[in-house]
Amino acid sequence: MTYIGFWIGCCAGLMGLAPSGGPYPSLPVVYQTRPAGAQRGTATVITVEGINLQQTSQLLFSEPDVSARILEVRDSPGTKPPATPHQSVRIELKVGAAAEIGIHGFRLVTPFGTSNWVPFALGPFSEMTSDHGNDSLGKAAPLRLPVTVNGVLLQPGAADYYAFEVGAGDEMVFELEASELGSKLDSVLGLLDPRGESMAGNDNFFASRTDSLLGYKFAKGGKYVVSVSDAAGRGGEDYHYRLTAGRFPYVTEVFPLGITRGTVGRARIRGYNLGGTEEVEVDGRGSRREGEFLALKIRTAGGEALRPARLELGNYPAVREREPNNTVEQAQPLELPVTVDGSVGDESDRDLYRFRARPGELIALEVTARRLGSLLDSFIEVLDASGKPVPQAVLQAATENLVQDPLDSRTLDLSRLDSFTKPEFFPGDFVLLEGTELVRLQEALRQTDDLSVAQGYLGQRLAWLGTTAQHHPALARIHKVRVLPPDTRAVSVELPLFRLDYQNDDGGPTYGKDSYLLFTAPRAGDYLVRLRDLQNRGGNRFSYRLTLRRAAPAFELFLDDAFSQYRDG
Repeated sequence: MTYIGFWIGCCAGLMGLAPSGGPYPSLPVVYQTRPAGAQRGTATVITVEGINLQQTSQLLFSEPDVSARILEVRDSPGTKPPATPHQSVRIELKVGAAAEIGIHGFRLVTPFGTSNWVPFALGPFSEMTSDHGNDSLGKAAPLRLPVTVNGVLLQPGAADYYAFEVGAGDEMVFELEASELGSKLDSVLGLLDPRGESMAGNDNFFASRTDSLLGYKFAKGGKYVVSVSDAAGRGGEDYHYRLTAGRFPYVTEVFPLGITRGTVGRARIRGYNLGGTEEVEVDGRGSRREGEFLALKIRTAGGEALRPARLELGNYPAVREREPNNTVEQAQPLELPVTVDGSVGDESDRDLYRFRARPGELIALEVTARRLGSLLDSFIEVLDASGKPVPQAVLQAATENLVQDPLDSRTLDLSRLDSFTKPEFFPGDFVLLEGTELVRLQEALRQTDDLSVAQGYLGQRLAWLGTTAQHHPALARIHKVRVLPPDTRAVSVELPLFRLDYQNDDGGPTYGKDSYLLFTAPRAGDYLVRLRDLQNRGGNRFSYRLTLRRAAPAFELFLDDAFSQYRDG
């Protein structure tokens, strides 16, 4: 089933209403936490800074095996009226030995309500804090592995250096966490020999975040150095990180990326320090809600991997891709509903699958890849039995105009695309941006300072009929259009006619870089779905799950707690 989440607007009553006795102070907001993590099985003191944190009475942690005690609340020096006073809260955290490793979070409780959600990491190894004196190769801070370092790149253009010793044949892993902890750091890891010569490096190992990972097997024992820097040479208080280094199991690839609910299967794994383990069991049994992903803890001959693998818990029978399937003649036949576990092997790989549909049948095609850590940026299209694109609709332009300001792929405001003295755009109108992205208006310009606003979901612009929200330059050409059947012919010689085929790049809010497309079969017969990487890349880490099913209405109600703050009463 496809789930469409609705952010419950009524929660605004919990977030913003003041009691009848008078105006209520602003809500508490946490800006910074140092350190941003702790070792499980230990007690540590953290410092939390923000505004409206006076009289903080409690810390609510998402992991049940963590307790907290407020030690001190004081005003931070340096804030002068009319600036809002900042507070600093010292808190003792006791983390149980059985606490789950990973990114968790907490909120502070004050008389003014609860604070925003604050990410916080729990790790298995001893921790240390960088003293900021390790900004050159000669001042590299020594590490006793395994260890997690809490550091900050305070100065633009700076780098932090850490020295460590290894034995011949040791395979070391260096993982840097930053983006998921609210840091602005776009990290780069470098591995240097004793002379400072570069041996290896990594920038953005992960598919959907700007964090780095580096694994290296040392042929010779000795002393080496790992460096941490920002890809753009930036720095400041917001450029904090956690560097975990040591000889521990780490899984970088899993195939397939999921399992059918209620079944048990096997998955192939690759990574570092796996002790010869190449396959693990995946258990899809148990009572889990639909749409939930499975966090698979991977136990290897070398111990438990540092991070669990994220797998899809599917609802339909699963089959494996059979190569070769690059051509129409080689297309792999499928019986709906089905999920295909496949991979884009190289830049020329095009995976084709054949399925049968009845006239008017509505079929959903969904790719799950980036959401599971794959590097694939999927692009799918529906073809007829001979391999030609299937047309979806014709867009007849009725009005032409320009968007004054540049648009990113998320913004809802479409600037001033109309004249308020002679309006031509109205709520509900379809608008085609630069001939590629189809949106629908939620609001239309009517007053001098108004903006036309596109329909959106979770703060992101919605694109219609398989088109994808994109960046557009200033003065982008737009057209108000009518959506017509695909066999429509042009009725105007002045304004263009646009053809939309059944294809999709990004599925929209909640799908990220994964594709989602609704296909209505124009006639009975065989059709093809063709899948590739949008950038024509491929390799071991370009796996995917492609699900084809008959579409049915469904929805899910949820409250996105990360954006919520609450007041008493």
